[in-house]
Amino acid sequence: MELNQPDTLKAIGDHAFYGCSGLVELDLPDTLTAIGDHAFGGCSGLVDLHLPATLTAIGDYVFGGCSGLVELNLPDTLTAIGDHAFYGCSRLVELYLPHTFTAIGGHPFGGCSGLGYCL
Repeated sequence: MELNQPDTLKAIGDHAFYGCSGLVELDLPDTLTAIGDHAFGGCSGLVDLHLPATLTAIGDYVFGGCSGLVELNLPDTLTAIGDHAFYGCSRLVELYLPHTFTAIGGHPFGGCSGLGYCL
């Protein structure tokens, strides 16, 4: 079986890294356009997240429970965020939202108590 090299990776599938609490830093390749449902859900140790400028869609609960995230910059290419995409990212205090959204799921930042309110 041959795996895609990082420079050819277009999408990360559902539940790909679900529950990897030891994952601390994530630097996704510039070829990535989509991240599937629950792909990084429960990665509570994730502190440093770099989303590529090519990303257009984030699925449901993709980063749900990533309670270590403090800052999040969503790329200008992002047009869709799934339901509860960042649910429970309780330490998230800084967020940049681009003006390119065409679809935002229900409560994408629910439980993000550090933001002061829930969307």
